[in-house]
Amino acid sequence: MDGSPEKARDVAVANGEDAAHDDEAQAEEEPALLEKRVSKRPKLYGEGPGEAVVSKAVVAVVMNETGTSLGENEELVKAMGKLHSSADLLKVMHRMLYGTPGKESTRKREIRSWRGIAAEDADGRAKLAQRVGKVSISDLRAIAKVCKIKKSSAPREELCNECVAYFMTPVAMNGRKVTPVKKASNEKAKSGSARRSRSESKSKKKRAAEAGASSSAEDDEESGADERVGDENDEIDGSASDTEKNTSEAPEVSRKESESDTLVKAELKELLHDMSADERATLTSRRARELLEARLSRSLTDQKAMIREWCIELLSAEDN
Repeated sequence: MDGSPEKARDVAVANGEDAAHDDEAQAEEEPALLEKRVSKRPKLYGEGPGEAVVSKAVVAVVMNETGTSLGENEELVKAMGKLHSSADLLKVMHRMLYGTPGKESTRKREIRSWRGIAAEDADGRAKLAQRVGKVSISDLRAIAKVCKIKKSSAPREELCNECVAYFMTPVAMNGRKVTPVKKASNEKAKSGSARRSRSESKSKKKRAAEAGASSSAEDDEESGADERVGDENDEIDGSASDTEKNTSEAPEVSRKESESDTLVKAELKELLHDMSADERATLTSRRARELLEARLSRSLTDQKAMIREWCIELLSAEDN
């Protein structure tokens, strides 16, 4: 019978097998549908595991290299070192070699990497000659000069031929290679620091000695002035006529008296008035200044010359 349980079971089993088969087929197809499409770029010349990708211009040069790189030209490297990457001469030179002004970040490096064009690349050599012919005579002379190309002052046609011949197969000038500047070793750097320290120490000692000599000279001058004041005081004690003579011959004050000077002079007058005759006889200008500084609680070093003159004047008045 068509509706028997056995037949129904067979149909169900068959349907289950078909469903399982469909699931397996779908599972196999899903990875292909879900897989992300990745675009592959062409591999550049010289690019390998762990190597940096270089620009197309440098790739072309590496493939057709024939001579020594321009980086071996010591004069050219020195001249380029003095120019900024954005300098017009470097743009002109890069355009002459590669046909483009190049990027500022790689312009100098690509110029140093130029090694010429192979003899088999006739098309490349013809294009180089065309690019050289488009460079202005002033720029061409400047390029020839920094590269130390002979006949840099020759007429345009001859100079173009010289530049084309050189840049097709560059050679190091005079067989010399660029020698990198070595940094000073730690030992030399330390010795340099030690020399600077010794030099600074000597300078400090010299300044201290000069300051001491200046202070000593000032003290000697002040002591001499004190002795002169003592001698003049002795002359004041001698006779009235001598006192008048010394007073009249006393040097005039070199500057106009200010309010501060007036106050100091008044204080000195009061100080001398309170002294005994013996104290006034042994008084020096230095001692008078010290007593005044104690009374006024400030330094009077800049007024010591005037204090000396006031002492002579006031002592003469006291004696009279």
